[in-house]
Amino acid sequence: MLEKAGDRLVIVQYYQSTVLVCKQMRLYFTRLSGQPNFQKVIFAEVDVEELQKLALEAGLDRIPTYICYIRGEPVDKYVGGTPALVQSLVDQCLSKYCNTSRSGKAELAVKLAVAVGAVTAGLGLLYLLRAVLFVDVDTQLASLNASISRARERYSELSRTRRRRAARQQMEVLRKLENRRERLTRPSARQLREAAARREAEEREAAARKAAAAERRAAAALKRREARAAEARRRAEAGSDDSGPESEEE
Repeated sequence: MLEKAGDRLVIVQYYQSTVLVCKQMRLYFTRLSGQPNFQKVIFAEVDVEELQKLALEAGLDRIPTYICYIRGEPVDKYVGGTPALVQSLVDQCLSKYCNTSRSGKAELAVKLAVAVGAVTAGLGLLYLLRAVLFVDVDTQLASLNASISRARERYSELSRTRRRRAARQQMEVLRKLENRRERLTRPSARQLREAAARREAEEREAAARKAAAAERRAAAALKRREARAAEARRRAEAGSDDSGPESEEE
């Protein structure tokens, strides 16, 4: 499925949910995916316990491992739990393999299917990306709405138990989810122009249909008037014919 991402950079985090450093790095990985300068990068996670086949294909020897892919082929990787080195890996691959001057809006056709899971140790609700897929906007919105609902429940639970640090982390995750949903639903300038053009076209079609109906009604009324006039002439002619012989007999 990585080939479907085309020329976009894909970075995959291979982790194990029971390893402490993996839990910490997953939170950082989600924050990194929300940075504006990485909008053209596809971030995905693979749980090596649940997706062992993908882990074997990647040839892992330690976790967490971060591998960058271009057109389905690995181009660089980093093994370890240092956040700065993960960001450096993404920056290097972007500058080396991707045209960073291209607008990110032109590449929004490729998205990720998001499966949501609860993260242990009070780290909050995060994305668990099972694989890179093509999904439509409705599917993404449904996933985001489910994520936001569960994130709110998790935040409420943490707030009730007075786990302030975990609650703050959870609130940050919730804000990122809501911002992502807002970006997804916010119409672009092109979409607004297209919507305005559609409305104008619909108004023109409605006006044309109304004018055509008025013309049909006017034509029908004219035919009725002509028919009544013809009937009146016929009756008048018939009446004059009937009175002719009587006047002759007199």
